[in-house]
Amino acid sequence: MERYKYLAAAGLIVAYLFFPKLFNSGEKSGLAASVNQEVATGCKSLDPQKILASWQSTIDTINRVDDHSVAVHVWTEKWAAAGNKGQVSIAIAAYCSVADASGKGVALIKGSLNEKLGAVVDGNYMR
Repeated sequence: MERYKYLAAAGLIVAYLFFPKLFNSGEKSGLAASVNQEVATGCKSLDPQKILASWQSTIDTINRVDDHSVAVHVWTEKWAAAGNKGQVSIAIAAYCSVADASGKGVALIKGSLNEKLGAVVDGNYMR
């Protein structure tokens, strides 16, 4: 039941990522290189450690690279089984765990076959 609560939060973040015009009060959207303020602000209402803990069977290791970067290694098969919402939930929670007050931060997701599976850079999710 706890995981569904976090999936709902991830759903809101997915909406921020894919439909920013719904949330940005008439301002023009920034370039992908800029901080996604909606996601950065959304981090304040999340508990990234709890979200990541709820995916412990999918996540192999989490390695903090520096103050604002983290590398998350996941089991590739379990990542695929998590589906898009689960994948975004893990990636955004990892990003939120290292993002600074201005929203700058990086979370890299790598699979057990050492493949790049995704990243969140300054609140912008990429596959």
